[in-house]
Amino acid sequence: MLRNTLTDLKPRFTEPTPERRLASAVIGLAWEDTFAETEKNDPERTTEYRKRRKDAIRWILHDADFVYWCEVSTMNVRAVRARFLTELTRCRIQP
Repeated sequence: MLRNTLTDLKPRFTEPTPERRLASAVIGLAWEDTFAETEKNDPERTTEYRKRRKDAIRWILHDADFVYWCEVSTMNVRAVRARFLTELTRCRIQP
């Protein structure tokens, strides 16, 4: 029996694909690197955290690869970047 309803024509996204989960994880790791706390007693680790933070900020705000990962994870790039800038401002982190 052939059914022709609108719900049958919509793609079914009940479970995220592995690619979407991977893309979301990549974006989440960059987000975590930006807002990770630096350890005050270990200058070497503090330097490492600052470098990772700087790289993550540059990647999220300016890199074309970030746009690709957002598209794969079905996130709106502009909305993610706007939220990211808001969080940077709130945490008093210079981009």
